[in-house]
Amino acid sequence: MTGEPKTGDRLLQLVLDDIEYMEEHFGVHVIAWCTDDGPDGKKMRRLLRRHFPWIMVLVCWAHQINLIVGDFLTFKCDLLLIIAQCLEVIKWFNNHGAALALLEEEMKITYQGVWALVLP
Repeated sequence: MTGEPKTGDRLLQLVLDDIEYMEEHFGVHVIAWCTDDGPDGKKMRRLLRRHFPWIMVLVCWAHQINLIVGDFLTFKCDLLLIIAQCLEVIKWFNNHGAALALLEEEMKITYQGVWALVLP
């Protein structure tokens, strides 16, 4: 869309052209479409649903995770210290079988399942 207006209407036309191309050239039936969550994408998703009521129109989770990470990095606390402390707790439990068994028993009672303590 370089040099073109970034509007929901224009984006819809591009998407419809892409869908038509895929159906004609590849013989596929498009059942879903994914966009970022900008204003043009929001309008295009609304218009696309109107055009194809059966289509699944999704927001891109990669973009959403990027926004979450951006928010996370603006916190005013020492995140690296907190992460390091969490990793130490995980290491301690993983190296102390009796304590880990007690923790897992409490998780079963509280959460009806056991969460794995995994190091990155």
